[in-house]
Amino acid sequence: MRIQRPARLIGILVLIFVMALGIGIWAAPHWRGKPAATPPATEAPVPEASPTPQAGDLPEPTPEPTPPGPTLPPTETLSLLAVGDIMLHKGQTESALVSGDTYDFTSVFTEVKPYIEAADIAFANFETVTAGKSNGGYGFYPTFNSPYGILDALKLTGFDVLTHANNHTMDRGMAGVIGTRNYMQELGFLYTGSNTSYQEQDQILMVSAKGIRIAVLAYTEMVNSFGMLETAAQKEYATNLMNKARMLNDIKRARQQGADIVIMCLHWGDEYDRNAPQRNRALARELIAAGVDIIFGSHPHVVQTIERLHVDGDLGPREGIVYYSLGNFISGMYKQYRDDGLMAQVTLIRDTASGTVKLGECSYLSVWHEKTTGAPTPNGYAYKLHVCGTALFENANLTSTQRDTMKRIWQDTLALIGDNNATPIPCIPDYHAALKGTSLR
Repeated sequence: MRIQRPARLIGILVLIFVMALGIGIWAAPHWRGKPAATPPATEAPVPEASPTPQAGDLPEPTPEPTPPGPTLPPTETLSLLAVGDIMLHKGQTESALVSGDTYDFTSVFTEVKPYIEAADIAFANFETVTAGKSNGGYGFYPTFNSPYGILDALKLTGFDVLTHANNHTMDRGMAGVIGTRNYMQELGFLYTGSNTSYQEQDQILMVSAKGIRIAVLAYTEMVNSFGMLETAAQKEYATNLMNKARMLNDIKRARQQGADIVIMCLHWGDEYDRNAPQRNRALARELIAAGVDIIFGSHPHVVQTIERLHVDGDLGPREGIVYYSLGNFISGMYKQYRDDGLMAQVTLIRDTASGTVKLGECSYLSVWHEKTTGAPTPNGYAYKLHVCGTALFENANLTSTQRDTMKRIWQDTLALIGDNNATPIPCIPDYHAALKGTSLR
């Protein structure tokens, strides 16, 4: 007997599988919660084209903030230094001979050089000429003609401005004026006081530093001789003689040319007199009233007093500083009071906002021009400048003679000038008390 149950069973299972498969296909989309049909597509909106920007339509870029500039100090200072007569007598000149026609004077200035270099502008009165050895040889008192080496040394020491209006300007006639001017120019000095023409005489020396314009005028009260000059015109322009009308006009012209400060260097007074004469004192007041700010005096070969004057005139109340005589800086004079001088120091103060300039402190340092023997020089002499206060307190190797001499010079100067108008610059604390008393090494 045939058994047919397995075939029938298989058929039933196939039928069940087919039905289950159909139900699964229908239920799948609905199981996932999404519609079975894809929604009809819609067109995405096309954005409108933006117009091309023109240059003028572009927005301005935000400017970068400007960093703040450096803050200017409310004031700025300018330091001036001036010394007295620079003269070369026979002994000084012979001691500086190197060989042939070469002379070296630099060792004379070693101790004062730092002070002169530290000044913004340094002045000196050149009381000799450099006409060259071929013009009558080198000369000493009473008619001077010095080697070019002295100008070399002054330049190396740090001087900036040389004045050349004094009683020895004409000692070699126009050859001396021209030779001196030419070598000063070659070395780069600024100079005034002697001239080679009327046109040169009419020029006002203007020195500018740190935004301050300074007019420098120089005149002499006397000239030893015009004998070597060839024409009457040369006698008028070769050096600037003190003529009040001309001086007042030059002050006015200096101000018109933009001078903030007017300095006048005057070769005036009486030789070897430590008291400034009344004629100089009266003239100083007139000049300050007319527009002069500082007077540096020379010629007496000794130190005279210092005044800080307040005067009234056409320009209203004015202030001025007068060093009546700075004495000798270097020379062959060695009597008391003639072997020393002053280094004058004046501070100018400029207001950086307004540009106005006024006088600050005025002060001084005493200097001694020492002469020693037994030196390894052609004539056995050596010459050297000392700053008295500095040497007394800082040089432990001074001899008793050196110490006594410098103490005497300082005390003589302090007694003459006093502390009222100009302050000796301190080198150490309590400098005045030490010098007035006995607490020196």
